[in-house]
Amino acid sequence: MQKTALKKNKAMDKFLTWLNKNGAVFPDIYFQTYKNGERGVHAKVAIPEHQTVIKIPRSILIYSGMGEKSPWGEKVSQDPTGISGLSLVYICLYIIQDMEYENKFEPYYKILPKKFDNFPIFWSPAEKKYLENSYLLTEIDIRKDILVKDYHKLCQILNDFSSICSLQKFLQIRTLVGSRNFGLWIDGKKQATMVPLGDMLNHSATPDVKWFFEKETNAFVMNSIHSIRSQGEISDSYGTKCNRSYILFYGFVLSDNNKCRNTIFLQLNQSISTPKIQGLRDQLISNEFSRNISSDFSSLNFRQMMTFLRISNANETELAAFIQNRQLSQNPYSKRNEAAALSYLAYKINKLVNTYSISFSQNKTNLKKFTPYSNKSFATILVMGEKKIMKELLAFIKLALGILLLNNRVSTRQLKNNVKGYILTLRTIR
Repeated sequence: MQKTALKKNKAMDKFLTWLNKNGAVFPDIYFQTYKNGERGVHAKVAIPEHQTVIKIPRSILIYSGMGEKSPWGEKVSQDPTGISGLSLVYICLYIIQDMEYENKFEPYYKILPKKFDNFPIFWSPAEKKYLENSYLLTEIDIRKDILVKDYHKLCQILNDFSSICSLQKFLQIRTLVGSRNFGLWIDGKKQATMVPLGDMLNHSATPDVKWFFEKETNAFVMNSIHSIRSQGEISDSYGTKCNRSYILFYGFVLSDNNKCRNTIFLQLNQSISTPKIQGLRDQLISNEFSRNISSDFSSLNFRQMMTFLRISNANETELAAFIQNRQLSQNPYSKRNEAAALSYLAYKINKLVNTYSISFSQNKTNLKKFTPYSNKSFATILVMGEKKIMKELLAFIKLALGILLLNNRVSTRQLKNNVKGYILTLRTIR
């Protein structure tokens, strides 16, 4: 990514002055802007391991407890039913009130993002089309619906809320808080917290810092995990997530998200059965089962999904065994049962594959045409990741069914560790 020196501007100068006046410590960092307009934090000098990079006193943190004790927060706390992400809403309430009446944190507000077009709930219909039939489209609608309901609930509780804060303003501030807050232990409980300056570090799967709330100094602290070279970017981690979560909550995707596999969403239903078999199944699972799955065959999600499929495709004898010992369904039980489970999984994946109107190769071609870091490019990268997962899953199922049904011999030397264990298990069942 191309870098340039951060242009001097009054807002940033006032912000840095405000930080210094309030006791913040950040002697070894500076800021750079990138070709895509984003900015990052860089090291002025080489920073050794275990050194404090940023220290922000509690007096200029905004945490959920402050919002809860505010005039609006006290009213909401009396009837919070139906409000999602209450701790984040409390921060929003504090910020909106502060902006309107005291503006204590004005220097901080002035340097926060003003545009939110990169977050999918603000995407245009034309941009959403590039998601094709990704489950992200459903998640966008769900998330926006939740936030809109939160807004109307707040309007019911707080008589003056709608006159001070429009729906659009609430959606923006709620998105801002959701994407930039830290979970810190303050006053004996974990609180969502806005940290001026601390929230300016970009994400990396291999972060340079760790952070915490230091009781002794009553401050938020970021310490270096390892040595950081002079002029190098200093990164934080936003957590290990799939690209659907990154784009939905943070407004970006990773082109090579290997740290956490991208996922696809499958709605899995039980196969049609007799009342007796259904009665046995009901002792083990609910009627429907939803899973986000990846091609990491050793992951908990994948194992749980296979357990469901084994039960939902079991015959009467197999179900009786599963009821007697529930752990039996957590691993391949019989050739018949495992083949039925895998065949159903292949059917559902192929059905999902057919919902995409654009081929992977066309996605790849389109991506070269799109502006980097644009919403179209983000959407395309996400969809390509989903298609790659489906291809890997289908190849894996084909391999497994070949062993189960055709007694194919497969060398485990070339298999990845997360596949090898499962394949070796298949050889032992009857």
